Amino acid sequence: MAETINLYRRNPGHWDVTDGTRRVFAIRGGPHDDSAEFWVRDERSGPAPSLGPFATLDAAVSWATSTLMTESS
Repeated sequence: MAETINLYRRNPGHWDVTDGTRRVFAIRGGPHDDSAEFWVRDERSGPAPSLGPFATLDAAVSWATSTLMTESS
């Protein structure tokens, strides 16, 4: 379980979730593009396909943070 979880807005449509030392999820998408969907890329163990779509930023952030809060150590 991550002891620290940070969310950073890099620029419109780009958010990074970190565990205090490195980016673990990249959230991309939003109302600025045609799809208005959000996608989460899991970067904990190297490149991985994006998960989603999530209908809202809240849903994408909730999924990423709950994953970090419940993973085994």
